[in-house]
Amino acid sequence: MDKHIRQQKKLVEKIALNIAEHELRNVVTGYRTYPEIYEEVRRAVSYAAAVHENQWRKNGDPYIFHPLNVALIAAENGMVDKTSIDSCLLHDAIEDGEVSSSEIAATFGEEVAEVVEGLTKIKEHKAESYDKFFSHTVHNPRIAYIKIFDRLHNLQTLSHHKLEKQVIIANESMDIYHKLCIRLCLTDIANEIEGLCAPILHPETFTLFSARLKEVQEEAAQVIDTFKMNILAKCHESDVRIKKIRVHWKPFLPMNDYRFMHIPHVLLFKLVVDTVENAYKLLWLVNTQYKVAGTIEDYISVPRFNNFRGILYTVVVEGVKIPILIATDKFNEFNRKGILVYGSFSRDTALNKKFMEHLQEYLTSESNFMDVRTLISFIEKDDIQVFAKDGKTTVELKKGATVLDFAFKIHSELGLRAESGIVDGVRVLLGHELTNGNIVQVHTKNTITATEDFLTKCVTPKAQRILKKFFENAHTDSLVRIAEDYIEKNLFTFHVDPQEFRRKLREAYPAEKERKEKVLGILRAVNAVEDLMVELDLIDNKTLSLHRKKEETFRRLWNVFSPRQKGLPIELDFLDTNYLSCPHCVPTLHNSPHKGVLAENLFVIHTGNCKKIADAPEEKVFSVKFRKTRRIEDMV
Repeated sequence: MDKHIRQQKKLVEKIALNIAEHELRNVVTGYRTYPEIYEEVRRAVSYAAAVHENQWRKNGDPYIFHPLNVALIAAENGMVDKTSIDSCLLHDAIEDGEVSSSEIAATFGEEVAEVVEGLTKIKEHKAESYDKFFSHTVHNPRIAYIKIFDRLHNLQTLSHHKLEKQVIIANESMDIYHKLCIRLCLTDIANEIEGLCAPILHPETFTLFSARLKEVQEEAAQVIDTFKMNILAKCHESDVRIKKIRVHWKPFLPMNDYRFMHIPHVLLFKLVVDTVENAYKLLWLVNTQYKVAGTIEDYISVPRFNNFRGILYTVVVEGVKIPILIATDKFNEFNRKGILVYGSFSRDTALNKKFMEHLQEYLTSESNFMDVRTLISFIEKDDIQVFAKDGKTTVELKKGATVLDFAFKIHSELGLRAESGIVDGVRVLLGHELTNGNIVQVHTKNTITATEDFLTKCVTPKAQRILKKFFENAHTDSLVRIAEDYIEKNLFTFHVDPQEFRRKLREAYPAEKERKEKVLGILRAVNAVEDLMVELDLIDNKTLSLHRKKEETFRRLWNVFSPRQKGLPIELDFLDTNYLSCPHCVPTLHNSPHKGVLAENLFVIHTGNCKKIADAPEEKVFSVKFRKTRRIEDMV
């Protein structure tokens, strides 16, 4: 137990030292002394340790070691403000410690409680868990980072789980967290996640990769040293200051045959300078010494989708292709740790929000996180940047995006009215695929131009979602118009003023959505419109009863619309008030046979030899038989 106490104290010291280091560099606002920082961390750790008392990790460590390590990873990556550290230490408190959100809020503040709530999983329903996680992330982006740090430490201690569980966690980590790290430019953590997952997901392949990687590193050693010494010498001559030289090897590369894996497949040679000016000078120096293979990708002037900045290209050194990255010290740190290098999470909430605007914009405009598949497409790394017509405003889109996607990214109304596009000064169709750096303009009409064909001309989730919603609403509006026409006819039947009907409907259902649902309900039930008129006090039940009795008589004429033999007579009660008698022949019980003629909404009874029958179409003339349901004496 003493050993665990010593380990816990050591972790607390490391966290406090990282926080103090960042505060000394003025990365985080509000300088505190090391003892003050240590005491604040210790108090939070004591609370978390009490919450997780008698809980143990699979490797036999006290559970408190997990939140401590998550907090340490956060501190090492620059997320050192008190709210973030407290949230890391308490991230499992609700889920595993049976502590309520209100208790955390009372002790550590509302923001810590909000973060911890966002980090709490719904164990039974994974999809709901992701939805909850990302909906909270939109309001407090800390959640995304802490969730990544949490997953990283879980992967570091994954060997104590059963193999089946390891595979499930590793798959999820690569599908979600690795790609989210790429989106947030957390390159160091993305590489570590990939390096931890690859041996679990591809054990045999990873063994072959590792063996071949050692061979490639040995092959590259001499070439790298030669290149490094030559560049340093040229930089010294030209007064270009190189601050760092780093050799980065890919953590994993799946291939069918590793005999064909060579240096350019797995190597990235990083040259870090002090200023942007020197970055371009170094580019010139390298290009005067070595042949360039392929294109030069300048992500300093046009940053990548995740704000990655640097110059990427390949040179040939002694017959070997060497991929290189030239970046400033500031850009290199951002490329490794993302926005956290700027100390974005401080005590100044307004500053936090300012630094996190780009992430919130991604989360709110590009995706519906109910579906994890949507999330994966959202965080794919092969995105592009294009410019609006002013040549300055940048717009980020997924690879393969079209002019129509661009239009919907700017504004939904622009997409719905789009007619054509202009890309780099050339008129194109809406389905034209955009590439990195295009300058795009959209031509529109004054009216809606969107048709269902638009769905085939866009690829981004946002454009697809807006179009589907628009067509769904258009279909609903069409049904509402049909229902309103049907209501108008029924109002006429009951001599009800349409304006009075609309007024009473608005009074009963003030919300437009409720009114639409009520009107559409007319199409789902035969008598719904009549019931609605009764509900609005436009007609009474007695009037409705008489009307339905009349309709019942006409339903007996079902053979008008059926293959019933015309020779079979329709039986009617003699005193039925829902038909009319011909005033010329005056049909009675005794002057049979009788004929009935259907004329619009009326059914008129004639004697068999009435001249009026001859004027009616044959298909509307039917044989009729009277039933005497009461004695004649009673009828008088």
